[in-house]
This record gives sequence, C-alpha cells and structure tokens, in this order.
Amino acid sequence: MDTFLSVKPHRVNNIQLFSGLEDCQWVEVDGLVRSAVADGHNVRLMLQTETGIIRVVMVEEAGVSYSSLVDAKVRLRATAAPC
Repeated sequence: MDTFLSVKPHRVNNIQLFSGLEDCQWVEVDGLVRSAVADGHNVRLMLQTETGIIRVVMVEEAGVSYSSLVDAKVRLRATAAPC
C-alpha cells in the first residue's frame, strides 16, 4: 500500500487555512462549488464553505466537464498552499 494514501487528511476551515499554519499539510474541506474555470492546464474553482470562500487550483484532467461541478457539494482533499 502506498504510504501517502494511508495518511488521513485533517479537516480545516478558512480561518485555519488563511493563518498559514496549514501550509504544505494534507487537509480536507467541504463546500459548494460556485464556479469552475479551465485555465491552460489548470482548473480554478471557487468553493463556498461554512466560513467563507476558498480558491482552489488543480490540474485539469482531459475529458472532464468541470462546469458540471457548479452547485455541487464536494469534499476536497489536497495539500494546502499559500497564494
């Protein structure tokens, strides 16, 4: 089993993310997708959480319709990074 996949992310909110203490940490956030825009090889999401908006950048996967995510409730697991 891949060691990385066995590590469980910890749940965070916007306040924790914006503090910088979670930078480079494996985190989990729930929210509602407000927008999804392809930008080169990336996709930019605006995620509405209980405590505010999070901007998400992820690598675009070929053949995926990201616009269908708008208004979808999602759980995001990712490495937190400063903007």
